[in-house]
Amino acid sequence: MKTLAFLVQLPFSWRQHKVRARRNDMTRERFVAALATNDAEELAAGILWDKLAEVAVIPDFRPDPDDDFLYLYGLADEDLDEDIILEILTSLGLKPPSPFELQRVGRISSPRDFVKLVKLAS
Repeated sequence: MKTLAFLVQLPFSWRQHKVRARRNDMTRERFVAALATNDAEELAAGILWDKLAEVAVIPDFRPDPDDDFLYLYGLADEDLDEDIILEILTSLGLKPPSPFELQRVGRISSPRDFVKLVKLAS
């Protein structure tokens, strides 16, 4: 089972190593400041940082506001929707946007897109 997990994580591990080597060290505080314009967005961005750092394959990988959820973390729409987006919105007492509002936002593929969604929900 460990071999299967290793093989599944290999592309993300490689990508994360490559990205980490060329990016400045982002801190949680800088990540939040780059994304948030109000208290709800600050809380949501902080929780998102924690979740992305948790699902990162390599140790000490630091999320960036422009990271692609699928490319760097392997988070497909279903995982992202249920395990991250809805969990964060619910934990903050925010109502998920309607299908119409979701169409306006478009695909949620980065932390910046996620914050657009939080703006609609708050």
